[in-house]
Amino acid sequence: MTRRSRTLFLTAIAFLLLFGSVWILFAPRAVGGHASYVGTHGISMEPVFHTGDLVVVRQQSQYRSGEVVAYQSHLLNVTVLHRIIGRDGNRFVTKGDNNSFVDADHPLPSDIFGAEWMLIARGGTAVGWLRQPAHAVPVAVGLALVVGGGFGANSSRRRRGRNGTRHPRPPKGSAIAFGAWQVSIAALTATLLCLALTWIAFHRPSTTAKTVTYVQEGQFTYGAPVAVGPVYQRPTLATGDPIFLRLVPRLDVTFDYTFQAPGAHEVGGTVAIGVELAGANGWTRSLPEGPATTFLGDQATAGTSLDFVQLRSMITEAEKATGIVGGSYTVRIRPDLRVAGSLSGKALADAFSSPLSFNLTADQLLLAQGSTLRASKSATVTVPGATPHHLVFEGRNIDVALLRWASTIGAGFFLLTALFAALAATRKRPDRRERGRIYARYHRSLVPVTSLDGVVPIHVIEVPNFEALMRIATHYERLVLVRRDDERADTYAVEDGGVQFRYRSGRRRPQPEAAAGTPAGAAGKRWFPKDFGTRVPPKGVDYLPRHALEPCEAEEGPLLPLP
Repeated sequence: MTRRSRTLFLTAIAFLLLFGSVWILFAPRAVGGHASYVGTHGISMEPVFHTGDLVVVRQQSQYRSGEVVAYQSHLLNVTVLHRIIGRDGNRFVTKGDNNSFVDADHPLPSDIFGAEWMLIARGGTAVGWLRQPAHAVPVAVGLALVVGGGFGANSSRRRRGRNGTRHPRPPKGSAIAFGAWQVSIAALTATLLCLALTWIAFHRPSTTAKTVTYVQEGQFTYGAPVAVGPVYQRPTLATGDPIFLRLVPRLDVTFDYTFQAPGAHEVGGTVAIGVELAGANGWTRSLPEGPATTFLGDQATAGTSLDFVQLRSMITEAEKATGIVGGSYTVRIRPDLRVAGSLSGKALADAFSSPLSFNLTADQLLLAQGSTLRASKSATVTVPGATPHHLVFEGRNIDVALLRWASTIGAGFFLLTALFAALAATRKRPDRRERGRIYARYHRSLVPVTSLDGVVPIHVIEVPNFEALMRIATHYERLVLVRRDDERADTYAVEDGGVQFRYRSGRRRPQPEAAAGTPAGAAGKRWFPKDFGTRVPPKGVDYLPRHALEPCEAEEGPLLPLP
């Protein structure tokens, strides 16, 4: 494989790697990818998102509370970008961060396009600008001119021979330098990928808000001392027993409160119980409420007493005032609890109330229909930065903080690798290795000779390096003649039209006197193959001095290793 072929192959591999990475990360769903692009409008998600931003969302196998998702609203017939705050069966409950109400839509997992993956500030505005024909056409034409101009410039650089025949550009640099360029290109490609990952990681928060759910629970109990008889078998009335006013003149009611939450929390507050008496015709009267009780911790207890003699007296007064006698009456026991503190480091303040209602008749107190002795209430607290944020890729969670460090270090490492490889490729190789480099790269164009002095005097022009001499040889379609001066120095020449172009390589020592019968410049052991000087010139080469075809005289034996 030639150097040009290897370069094209490596360039194709780098392009495929880059294209594959971009496809996996950013390919839209419309063409088989996993990404969707959502432009933001309105203020429902401020201050996280603003109008004109572009949010890239990716499909996930599952979605969790606290994630920002884009879903199709069947009520509004638009794409909505809001945060998940809970579940309702197999549906999600969503809400805008800047809204005081939850969304009317409860999307199914199939309605969700994906969860937030990357935010591009003002990206939606830029996309909208490019969608306008007045802007898109000039941009497309400009890109076409740039690409077409690049191909035209590349085509014009091809050199032609004397007869107008195109020839490939001669190789430049050594095999070592070419290998270094390969490493440099690969390292630069890896650097670009790492920089892309770094940009993605630093545009995502390293931690995400954690939703902590807490539960407040209240339990009513009642009791009273009673006489043992045909109705009550025990001296104490317990919760659930029927309450007959003739046998129970006074009822004690107790309210027990419990706060439950995972994680560290400290709560406290006050609790009090109020009693209301209400008639069927709409009047209501409150009984004097006792002082509020202060509590600290997860539990609190408060109590009150129902004096049925007092309640009957209040009913009689109301009947005299209204003139309406009889009917049903309701006794409501309403706890008033205020709780405050901290949950997972987040300030907490809430209230809890679960009224208990009884129907009061002339002879009995009955639990009202729909009223329960036990009630609970759940709520959530959003704790910012409570858990590490993860990017979900192909079903795997990648920690954003770890990705930031890894991509940054990787970008720096590959960039340094590319720089050192480029320096190694451009660094001039020592003279002592030049002979081996030239032979390794250009041995098919070299012909060893014993003398460079022609029969007819010719004009000699010195060239600065061997690459310049090879360009001349390619231009004139000539082979390069090689004369060995000593163990470390050689003279290379190209002849055309009475002009000889020469390049002298290596550092020269004083030339030792040649033995009798040995041609000048032929001293020392050969370093070309034995039949190198008798090889047939390449097709199309019709000129070569006769004396240049004389093979080097050298002793029979193995070749010396290249320096």
